[in-house]
Amino acid sequence: MICIDFGSGYNPQEGFKTCDVNAGCDYNSIEEVESNSVEYIRARNVLHHIEDLNSLLNQFKRVLIKGGKVIVIDCKEDFFKINVLLDTI
Repeated sequence: MICIDFGSGYNPQEGFKTCDVNAGCDYNSIEEVESNSVEYIRARNVLHHIEDLNSLLNQFKRVLIKGGKVIVIDCKEDFFKINVLLDTI
């Protein structure tokens, strides 16, 4: 089984494969990931960039094994604007 750091860019959690639009990532899209093959998905500071969150969550469900987990780490609403600014920089 694999673990995916979704939106990790160039700094994935140790032991996790990368899934981002950057060159050199293991996957450029969650659609590339085989169904029922992922044990953990880590999404750190990325969900606020997703326009169609329901579609993404359905993809997460598709790739996760039974009992798989999604770890979400995102900014509090109070820090949203500064976080987007820092992401842009």
